[in-house]
Amino acid sequence: MTNSFASHITSNMIDIVVDELNKADNKKKIREKIIDPILCEITERYYKYFLYFVITLLLIVVLLISLLIMYIMNKSSKDIMDVLP
Repeated sequence: MTNSFASHITSNMIDIVVDELNKADNKKKIREKIIDPILCEITERYYKYFLYFVITLLLIVVLLISLLIMYIMNKSSKDIMDVLP
């Protein structure tokens, strides 16, 4: 009995909170007062590290592509050498 009562109260409280959060005015307040400042702080602190990470990944991709090209060229030159007497 008490478990059913507690789950009913909890369910009602969750519904009330969800209804309040879905209101446009409350969404605007949450976005302007909570989410935007957090995102601004994160971007200010970690932007340069994110940029370093992206540059490093791009360099790795370029190096891998160049290694692949070198491997293909080396393999094709060996095939040509096998054909020649």
